[in-house]
Amino acid sequence: MTGGFQEVPIDQEHREILTGNEAAITSKLNLAGTPELKINKVFQQIVNGKYIWFHLTDMKNGEQYSACVFQPLSGGVEKLEVAITEKGHTAARNPN
Repeated sequence: MTGGFQEVPIDQEHREILTGNEAAITSKLNLAGTPELKINKVFQQIVNGKYIWFHLTDMKNGEQYSACVFQPLSGGVEKLEVAITEKGHTAARNPN
């Protein structure tokens, strides 16, 4: 699946990526307290690694967010580079 972003089914790896990077995502979004983030959609693009674009909802208040993380081809799922965070469900795009 090389080329542009494509929506993919949410799987366990996506949940693990969110769990391993939730603190960094929360920090970049400047969220107070501890949100309860749920994955709504996932988009991926493979370019010298994998960009994973999440559409998230905070189940405590209904606020929607987007986050993009970069996973090197040889990398695991924890502590990846959080490239973009934004309020709202925004269009998936490469941060470069």
